[in-house]
Amino acid sequence: MKKTSQQLFFLFAILCLSGCCLPMFPYKTGEPIREDKVAMLEPGKTTKEELFERFGAPTSIAARGEITVIPSVRVQPLAMVTGGPNGGWIGDYYKIETNTFFELFSVNHELSEYHRVYYYRSVVSKGMLFMGIFVNYQSGKTLTDSLWALVNEKTGIVEDYVFRKQN
Repeated sequence: MKKTSQQLFFLFAILCLSGCCLPMFPYKTGEPIREDKVAMLEPGKTTKEELFERFGAPTSIAARGEITVIPSVRVQPLAMVTGGPNGGWIGDYYKIETNTFFELFSVNHELSEYHRVYYYRSVVSKGMLFMGIFVNYQSGKTLTDSLWALVNEKTGIVEDYVFRKQN
């Protein structure tokens, strides 16, 4: 009788801990923001055209008093999704008041109606998911590099920028 209860216990433990481990393939959005290109930005000299040449199209162009939509990174493993954008990954969007972008520059600049903030963002997210009958565990890491460039649309000049890199 004791042997049967031990066998049942081990069978129950195996069932509880059995499951599968699913990698969450890297999700990338935006082009990588290279530090050597950022170092070439010269406030007061770099033009808007040069900004586009170095970094491509921005994630968002913000004017004061607007709301902009920025893609977020919320990923799930392919096995848990039946479809959706980007080949099975689910993505959401943030709605951000653009005045928050201008706060980065408001201390050092007298901002006018001609100023826009060109926002560049590069995100890489990856992780692992373990699914069992009674136990689920998920881990992951998301790295976001951001570049905000203050552009005077009247002159076409980059007046300032802020770069934040996550390693």
